[in-house]
Parts: sequence; structure tokens; C-alpha cells
Amino acid sequence: RGVGTRNYVALLCVSPRSNAFARSLEVLVGLRRNAGAAADDSLDGVVALTHTEDGGGAGHNRQLLLRTLTGLLLHPNVGAALILQTADDEAASASSRGVSYASIRAHAAESGRAAELDALPHAVATVAPQRWTAELQRCLEEVKPLLRAARLAPRTACPPSALLAAPPRRGPAA
Repeated sequence: RGVGTRNYVALLCVSPRSNAFARSLEVLVGLRRNAGAAADDSLDGVVALTHTEDGGGAGHNRQLLLRTLTGLLLHPNVGAALILQTADDEAASASSRGVSYASIRAHAAESGRAAELDALPHAVATVAPQRWTAELQRCLEEVKPLLRAARLAPRTACPPSALLAAPPRRGPAA
């Protein structure tokens, strides 16, 4: 997966359907974690990785979305991840119109990254937004072992030449 800090727990949304839920979970986990964080805590935080692509209606960018979500999930700074999806995401993915964890896993296998995904501590939660409070509590429990796993990620010294740095962006989007 490359050189990175492995000190973030990612809350990866497979579609926009779980964006608000992921942001709420991010805040809840952050509040709980900060209340009991040790001074030597090697975990930098929990981050909701949300996006506005797909949602099950358009398959024209599905392969790009799968590649992007797989790349985010396997980013070198991610030490563990909770993948968030809904039943609608699973149904859309089954008909090749959307994305689910199963399609991300299949894409990882097709692109030769299955071993990287297997090595990443992760869990999958299929959330029912209509049961918001109960689902937040359930997912909070799902995140706890992932926080521990990210804290325990081994740290090794690496030469600066092992780092890959993106060039600065230029132009109006910078």
C-alpha cells in the first residue's frame, strides 16, 4: 500500500446515501475518542470519506468510482476502515447500476489489490437511515476495534525517497 502513517480510521461511504450518517458518526466517534484519548495516542482521527457520485442511477462512471473508492480505502494513511452502505446500495450494485462493498471487493481482486484489502482491518455496515440513533450506536461499536487496530499499526522508519508526494495543483481548482 505504500508508505504512510496508517493513523486514520476511514468511514467510507459507497454512495451519497450514507454521507450524512458518516458525518454524524465521525463527530460521535471523535467526541468519545477525545474524551478518553491518551497523551501518546498515535491515532490522528476518524474521517468520513463522503462523495456525491453515483447513488445507483447512473452506471457511466461506475468503473472510475470503484477505482477511486478502492484507492481511498487502501490509502497509506488509512489504518482501518468502516465501509458504510445501505440496502439500496446493495440492490443497485447487484444490477451493476451502483456500488457496494461487494463490488469494491471484486474490483480490488480484478486490479490485483485483494491482498491489500485483506490486510486492511475493516468492517462493513449496511445501515438503515430510518433507524438513525440505533444505527449510530451499532456503528460506534463496529468502530471500536478498528480504532484499536489503527493504534496498533506498526511504525517503521522509511527514507524520504520512499514517499510519494503529489505535485501542487495549479489553476482555478487549486
